[in-house]
Amino acid sequence: MSFEGVRLPPGRMRYCGPRFRDDATFLGSGRAEARRLVSELAVGESTSLLEVGCGPGRLPIGMIAEGVRVARYDGVDIDAAAVRWCRRHLSSDHPEMRFHHVEAQHRRYNPDGPAMAHTFRLPVDTGAVDLVYLHSVFANLEPADIRVYLREFRRVLRPSGCVFLTPFVEDAVPPAPSIPLTTSRSAPAS
Repeated sequence: MSFEGVRLPPGRMRYCGPRFRDDATFLGSGRAEARRLVSELAVGESTSLLEVGCGPGRLPIGMIAEGVRVARYDGVDIDAAAVRWCRRHLSSDHPEMRFHHVEAQHRRYNPDGPAMAHTFRLPVDTGAVDLVYLHSVFANLEPADIRVYLREFRRVLRPSGCVFLTPFVEDAVPPAPSIPLTTSRSAPAS
């Protein structure tokens, strides 16, 4: 389906509750996130971006709609159907956008998947990513799984890279300012 000239996934595939089934809300949210990446994190044509929990492509759809170009976008998700939709409808016209299915257990989105092992690896090269982006992903994970992801972020990020994540908050709570989290590979002081 298309809305305002932009290809959108079917409403039944969209996460974040019923409000995202509305085309204008879904697209508007993706566009706002794309603008935030540019204005607050200086994302541009030389950026390598990894999105954990890409779902059916809300952020890359917003990037396409806003004309935000990156050197490479990798989206990963445990929802195989969402990844297939993104590959078919987004990668075909935007080869810099790649989508990867990762097999991991999640009580809501993939309850029959395998438990995340300490050997889990994201499908990107070591030191290849400028920005790791997560939209309300850690709110749904067990602490042990979060530790695995954080270890992987450290592996995939360039020394100057950062992690940008949003937490889940209840309605009517004012937004907090964005604070990019940077990584440091230097040894701790003794």
